[in-house]
Amino acid sequence: AYEISLGLVGSEDVYKRQHQHALLSLVGFSPLVCTPVSPSVRQSVSPSFSMSGSPFKDVARITLIMGAAFTIAICFQVYVKVSSTLAYKARGERFQRYHSQDPVMTKADRLVGNLVEWGFVFWPLLFSLALAVSATDDDGQNNSHYITAAYVYALSRLMYVLVGITCTRFHASGDATKTPLILFTAPAYVCLMYMTYELVLLAL
Repeated sequence: AYEISLGLVGSEDVYKRQHQHALLSLVGFSPLVCTPVSPSVRQSVSPSFSMSGSPFKDVARITLIMGAAFTIAICFQVYVKVSSTLAYKARGERFQRYHSQDPVMTKADRLVGNLVEWGFVFWPLLFSLALAVSATDDDGQNNSHYITAAYVYALSRLMYVLVGITCTRFHASGDATKTPLILFTAPAYVCLMYMTYELVLLAL
């Protein structure tokens, strides 16, 4: 129970009591009657920025998809490097990774390289849009088309890796338009252009 003094107190006591009341309010209790404060009141004194709200859950899912694509590409690259090194060694030859004409090693390096190269474009766009939209749109619904574009990009990158691993003709040694990879590279680049367009509109 809390006792309320009706006497006159010094300025220092007033400051301490106000400070205690403020702390109790933040944790959800009224300093006078010791009863829970309504959620609306607590929200008014709490930070308005929440990483768990829209669009950050979607950003987390997109990050997981891209992480899966990159992990698969890296594992394939390591597998090809080890198996090619052992195969060349068994033939009494030296495996020169960056100067060889081994098409499988070239394909593995291009898969990883493509993800890394375009990642420098995609990640700044994604997080810049997420932060800008969350700051200007309370419910996150009015400018959510970039999230759809980011999902399409991430899924296109994942399919690019999976199809690239199984594809016998890779664009590093041929025309990309003559392989199934064009079905997953073209949409990804269109999504990047759209996200860039959205960011420019928000910046103006």
